Amino acid sequence: MKYLWILILTSVSFSTETISEPSDKDDIKLNIYHPSKAFIEETRIIKFPAAGYNTLKFVGLPRSSNSNSIMVQSVEFEATTKEFIYNPITKNALLQSFLGKEIVLEKYNENGKTIFSSPAKIVSFNNHPIFEIDGKIITSSNFEYIFPKIPNNLNDVPYLLINSNVVKKHASATVSYIANPFGWSADYELLIKENGNAEISAWHEIWNHSNINYNNVDVSLISGNINQIPSRHKPFANGRDRIETASFGHKSASNDDLGSIAQKLDDYVVFNINTSINLPSGSEKQIIFIKPKEIQVNKTYHFNHSLYRRDTKNKIPNPASIELSFKSEDVSDYHLPAGLIKVYENQNNSLYFVGSDEVEVIQLGSVVSLEVGKTADIVANFTTSHYEHSRKEEEFTIKAVFKNSKDKPERVHWKENIYGDWKIYNNTHDFEKLDASTIQFSIIVPAKSKTESSYKIEINKK
Repeated sequence: MKYLWILILTSVSFSTETISEPSDKDDIKLNIYHPSKAFIEETRIIKFPAAGYNTLKFVGLPRSSNSNSIMVQSVEFEATTKEFIYNPITKNALLQSFLGKEIVLEKYNENGKTIFSSPAKIVSFNNHPIFEIDGKIITSSNFEYIFPKIPNNLNDVPYLLINSNVVKKHASATVSYIANPFGWSADYELLIKENGNAEISAWHEIWNHSNINYNNVDVSLISGNINQIPSRHKPFANGRDRIETASFGHKSASNDDLGSIAQKLDDYVVFNINTSINLPSGSEKQIIFIKPKEIQVNKTYHFNHSLYRRDTKNKIPNPASIELSFKSEDVSDYHLPAGLIKVYENQNNSLYFVGSDEVEVIQLGSVVSLEVGKTADIVANFTTSHYEHSRKEEEFTIKAVFKNSKDKPERVHWKENIYGDWKIYNNTHDFEKLDASTIQFSIIVPAKSKTESSYKIEINKK
């Protein structure tokens, strides 16, 4: 399939074409956004053959460049038109390019031996080729197609064609564009120590899954909820973008200068990587931005139950959800970027992975809550009795039995989801109203024992 995105068309013809290819001397800056966009600025030195009207072919752009985001800036020449041209080399594109010309049709047997070979003219192509051989029309496509060459109008890498009025033959030009799939996220490591304290560190995980190598580039990572320009990059025939596979980069902090400096904007946070780095095609790189630091982590156990379930008996115990929480200001003095928090536990000089949770951007001053798994050491059984007094009024009795198999007492939080205009009475434990349809009981369950809790609720459905 052929893709051609045109920003501005022109009918003027230029006789001089200058090709600008990527160079180690280029000044390149990548502003990478979470989760999958990059704003890229490339400044190159261009040597035109003469002043006046010239055509500049700017090559080396990613296949995923967003054509409507491209800007050209220069004080030495004025861009009058620009075209983003991308014609991938595909079977259909080759057939279309050779319409009216001859190619070779071949067939092979199951052993790979040629059993038919003949020149054939492509007389029509409308998603299905029609051939002419010796004056006869062939509609079958059960052939292998042999093309003599790749036409000049097909290219597997897009380029920008710029018509311009050049003032100086030696010019500097900055081409900026938005592309994907670039991206970054935060990768946090939370270590729970034997003494109950915790240690947290964080890494920038940066990826370049485009087809272009970016070497010795300045990189900034923008954190925040930013509206991004949607990509007009169209998928290939199989419905998926072609990207190279990427091997996960090992974490390395061998260079003491390798890290980032956080810069606060009015509404966002920018992490400027300290030194220029290499981002090869298909690569993923991790750079530390929060070195290990001690924080206080609280652990609680949670159960969620809902009147909507209308369960009368539940013989299978429900395991408690494990929730860890800490204050964001104990980690940094800016908002924490979105990413994955992995939790480890250190016991008897051995390290164990004990859960993970994904987080969105965390506001400064908020509490970070992670649900990292469930435990069979603390379980609960719920039973619900329902009485319907009328169409508008009903009553429930909810009973919960909590069992703690641990050697120490634990506090459990029981959230109940309710509805309607409700009234609670005969409750064995105090509760907190979290919102109009959620209440929470906080109950301490002694070591190796059971604790029962119950309440009655009247609901007026109006």
